[in-house]
Amino acid sequence: MNSEENKNHKKKPNKNLGDIIKERSPKKNFF
Repeated sequence: MNSEENKNHKKKPNKNLGDIIKERSPKKNFF
């Protein structure tokens, strides 16, 4: 992973996790 990608993940971890969870299990809303 590039340093830029690491910064992006640290800046918006909730958004990324939310998108992944919605794609995998849209019926369950954790966020």
